[in-house]
Amino acid sequence: MPQRPNILIVEDELMVGLHLKVEVESFGYAVTGPVSSVEGAMAALDQENIDAAVLDLQLYDELSLSIAQALWQRGVPFVFVTGLGVGTLPETYDKVRILRKPVDFRQLKRTLAEICKVQTEAGETKSA
Repeated sequence: MPQRPNILIVEDELMVGLHLKVEVESFGYAVTGPVSSVEGAMAALDQENIDAAVLDLQLYDELSLSIAQALWQRGVPFVFVTGLGVGTLPETYDKVRILRKPVDFRQLKRTLAEICKVQTEAGETKSA
C-alpha cells in the first residue's frame, strides 16, 4: 500500500489547528501537528518526512516566513492560511497559494491535491 503524503499543519489557535488536522486526515493524508510555533515547525521538519504544509501566516507574535523559507529550500510545497492581508508577503512567495480564514475545506482539499500532485510529478524525493 502506498504511503499517504504527510502534511505539516502550523497553526497557533489550538481549536483551528485541531479542526484542520481532522479535515486533512479525512482527505486521506497523514498529518504532523498541529504545531503552534516556528520552533515547533522547524523541529517537525527535522524529525519527520514532510510532503507538504499548511502554514498560518501569523503565529502569535511572529510570522511563519522562516518556516516557509525552510520548506522552499527543501522543495516542499505549502499553502498559507491567513486572516491577514496578502500584502504582508515578500515577492518570493507570490506564486504560493493563500487561503483566507475561515478556511473553505473544499478549497483546501483541492489545493493540497494540486500541490501534492505537482510535487509527485516533479519526481522530487526527500530523505527522512
